[in-house]
Amino acid sequence: MKAREQGDRSPEFQDGPQERLFRLDPEGRILHFDQGGRPTLFPAPEVVPGTDFTNLVDPLDRGRFREALVGLDPRQPTTTATLRLLRPGSDSRWHRLVLQSFHDPQSGRPLGSVVLVSPLGTIEGGERYLVQLAAGVEQSADGFVITDLEGDIHYVNPAFEQITGYAPDDIIGRNMRFLKSGMHSAAFYADLWRTIRAGEVWRGRITNRRRNGEFYEEHQTISPVRDGQGRITHYVAIKRDVSGETRQERELARKSRLETVGRFAGGVAHDFNNILTAILGAANLAEIALDDPATREEDIRQQLRQIADSAQDAGDLTRQLLVFARQERGETRVIDLVRVTERTLGILEHLIRPEVTLVFERPDAPVPVLGDRSGIQQVLLNLVANGQEAMPQGGRLELGLGIVHGDQGREQALILVRDQGIGMDDCVRDRIFEPFFSTKPVHTGAGLGLSNVHGIVSEMGGRIVVDSRPGEGTEFRLLLPLATPGEIEEPDWDD
Repeated sequence: MKAREQGDRSPEFQDGPQERLFRLDPEGRILHFDQGGRPTLFPAPEVVPGTDFTNLVDPLDRGRFREALVGLDPRQPTTTATLRLLRPGSDSRWHRLVLQSFHDPQSGRPLGSVVLVSPLGTIEGGERYLVQLAAGVEQSADGFVITDLEGDIHYVNPAFEQITGYAPDDIIGRNMRFLKSGMHSAAFYADLWRTIRAGEVWRGRITNRRRNGEFYEEHQTISPVRDGQGRITHYVAIKRDVSGETRQERELARKSRLETVGRFAGGVAHDFNNILTAILGAANLAEIALDDPATREEDIRQQLRQIADSAQDAGDLTRQLLVFARQERGETRVIDLVRVTERTLGILEHLIRPEVTLVFERPDAPVPVLGDRSGIQQVLLNLVANGQEAMPQGGRLELGLGIVHGDQGREQALILVRDQGIGMDDCVRDRIFEPFFSTKPVHTGAGLGLSNVHGIVSEMGGRIVVDSRPGEGTEFRLLLPLATPGEIEEPDWDD
């Protein structure tokens, strides 16, 4: 009897309808185990404290489990996954997992998670699951593509034909490169292949060409497929046509740019007035000096130099205005965030009020990302403008760049903007990226700046983390995929 009771509490995955509940620490190690619908959690003596739950997952599915676990955050604390779990002395079986994470309400720090495990049943049940999975892929509105290691197509679903115009019989065996639009640089595709060949998932937006020659934008997720020995044998791509969404985002970006132009114009007009005052003053002094017989030639030259220097300042201001006035984002390429930010500081100075101190913490090394220079400038302009608006009495506004370790240990580029403003509560924070949402009075802003920021960062494959509390200021952390420094392309800053 005692042996049977211990067996009932064993974490081994045996046949039967029981559900099992696991409590994990923030690193995914098992703390408690429960099965059979018991109402409380209790320690399972057969599980060594600290055992990684991943060890119970079939090696073929461990990457998917880790990705699901890492993806849990305060905004999306629950997810589901259907995975194979190991059975002692036997093969693995299919189970459905429901993962729920818990976070500190103040800091957002992960405290752990709970995993509810439900067996799908016998081998036949697993086969039914695979049949359902195949039917789901065939009927999905997103395009599915399976290729070999060189990118030659082995399978496409019907949605692929709807998106591209190419029927399966026309493209099976062809290489995926036939969809290229010519809109992306070689560095863009090199980064994509480097990611998936390293066994990681690549996500991003690509402009491709349909069969009728029309360009379209799609969001792709490309994942490696591994065999029983863990070797990559194929790639699977999920393709979602986002052309309509992209047009809407561009319209929002245009409106946001017009909103920012209004703020920018005031600063520019003030600076131009100062420059013109300096030019006119120097010209008047030079004219007076010419009528004075005692005037030295050097005195007149000094006034002429003042006129020339002021004209040079006006030229620099004009070039900044031309860069800012670009309506469309340019070609995606590898750029250095440090260079782009330094070039943007001249524009930012015209947005900042005298009572606000802008501090730029410049890193020693380049911070390369795959993106567009004008898009990055728009991000910086909107975040800095948002930061100073949160400080009506003035204060310190910090702008920082760097390289940090992100999800799954991968290095990521960081853009940090921190203000000492009024902060915001959770209700406001959850809505700040919604188009047209604003806490400012009516007719003082369209509420598009942060929505535009979110769109640009998402398009670059990044994400935004916001930390704010009422009365304690706000911190924006933009995490972007890191590119290879050796591929940085020097932009033409006068285009």
